[in-house]
Amino acid sequence: MSSSLSKVLAVGAVAAMAFVGAPGAFAADTATAEVAQGSRTVSFADAAGVTPVVSSHTATPVAIPLTLTVDDSSGTRDGWSVTVSATDFVYAGDNGGSNISASAFSIAPQAVSSAPSGAVTSVGAGGSLGTAVSVLSATESVNGVFVQPVAGTLTVPADSYVGTYAATLTTTFSAAPEAP
Repeated sequence: MSSSLSKVLAVGAVAAMAFVGAPGAFAADTATAEVAQGSRTVSFADAAGVTPVVSSHTATPVAIPLTLTVDDSSGTRDGWSVTVSATDFVYAGDNGGSNISASAFSIAPQAVSSAPSGAVTSVGAGGSLGTAVSVLSATESVNGVFVQPVAGTLTVPADSYVGTYAATLTTTFSAAPEAP
């Protein structure tokens, strides 16, 4: 009996040494999070406080201040550009007035008044909105909101009739920068 007891103790001791001497087991687990691309939006704030023009025998420029806001939440750092065009200013009234051509409306983009740190932007050349013109571009962007004042001027033709003239601005946001 003593020989079988010593064999059991010897086997038990060898098994215990195997567990004590064995390196610890571990697993290399990974936690991942995916960030999906966000959106980019652009808008012009409606012009407020535009002074009415008095009918005259000479063409009359009227200031139409605008504010462009670009929100880049794309998370890509890719460049972008913004262009704008306008429809004709359509006459509404009882006096038989005519539409004013979009080419009578011009814009002069100003320096960006607010942009995220590290953004590289270029102010567009602006011009007559009879065709699309460049307003703002970024060669490399960062997430954030960009705000840009834009001076608009509508030249109301001589002898225009009393009424309301309204145009639609079409703003195009492209994923690649254009030359300003």
